[in-house]
Amino acid sequence: MLLFQHENIIRVSLEQDNDLIVHEWLEYNPENGDSVIHEILDQIYKTFLQHDVTKVLVIADKTKGAFSPDIQTFINDVQFPRLIEETKIKYVATVVSENVFNRLGAKLWQDQLAAGERMIMREVLSADEGRAWLKQVDQ
Repeated sequence: MLLFQHENIIRVSLEQDNDLIVHEWLEYNPENGDSVIHEILDQIYKTFLQHDVTKVLVIADKTKGAFSPDIQTFINDVQFPRLIEETKIKYVATVVSENVFNRLGAKLWQDQLAAGERMIMREVLSADEGRAWLKQVDQ
């Protein structure tokens, strides 16, 4: 079920059968404007307040560029803390491009789980791989 979308930037939907929210970041350059991204991040936060899910699939393998330093600071200082403190999100699978995946530690989520982190994040190469991991983590 489509929850909201911002044309050419993001589509957010709820998969009730899988009990997860999907953020599909479309083919755009996030360096093009912080005000729209701030609005989207706020809307994502409000979506998690309305829908009691523990799992998120972020599909981000088509985006180009990176968030500005201001947006990155907002995500680290505001978005993540409020999502962790005020929602039930526990597992996040992020689909990244193969190039990005090869630079990241694929075992990071295991270290987070072992350390008792409140939110466990894992990078994957496809939405199917992300869904499969999210299905098995809460069993």
